[in-house]
Amino acid sequence: MKEFTDILLRKFPYDEKLGFYVKPNMPASKLSRALASNSKIQAAEVIAFHLYGGIFSSGAVVFTPTLCYFEGGVIRLEDLKVAKKMENFIQIEVNQGGRYTSNKIKCLNTEAAALLENVLNAIIDAPRLDDIPILVEKKDYSQYSKEAINWLELRDEIMATIDMLHQRFMDGKISLIEYEEKKTELLSRL
Repeated sequence: MKEFTDILLRKFPYDEKLGFYVKPNMPASKLSRALASNSKIQAAEVIAFHLYGGIFSSGAVVFTPTLCYFEGGVIRLEDLKVAKKMENFIQIEVNQGGRYTSNKIKCLNTEAAALLENVLNAIIDAPRLDDIPILVEKKDYSQYSKEAINWLELRDEIMATIDMLHQRFMDGKISLIEYEEKKTELLSRL
């Protein structure tokens, strides 16, 4: 499971007025309030959290290196696909086993929702290991001409790119039409 500690430490704002706290500036009293509703989280695991409260309801959004805990449940950060601010909450979509589910994450107000949306979009936009093309091993083509070597290297790169596109299609990141169009375009270069 991919960890997002670096992104959370860099992108998560620290703002007491809006209820945003991030390591190393997490007051113990605020952290205990954030963890009060969820006994599954250990205080040492918490990287950042957002406390929100009102007259009738209060709660927290808690981030560990791999998970996000909120009033509606728990999500793996690497499964997060969409985060969109809607007034004082964020509508998220999560890929859970190839099926997209929607949830709402409450926030203190619209300003807090905008800040949290930025953090979640930074997590969504972070490169995943499966997005980074595997470097093609350079083969020994010393017995071939320069033109043949260029063609073979181009072929190897195109095939690696097609493999990466296929994996993105299987993960639901691109549609079948996009996959086929890009594959056809790449193969036409050979």
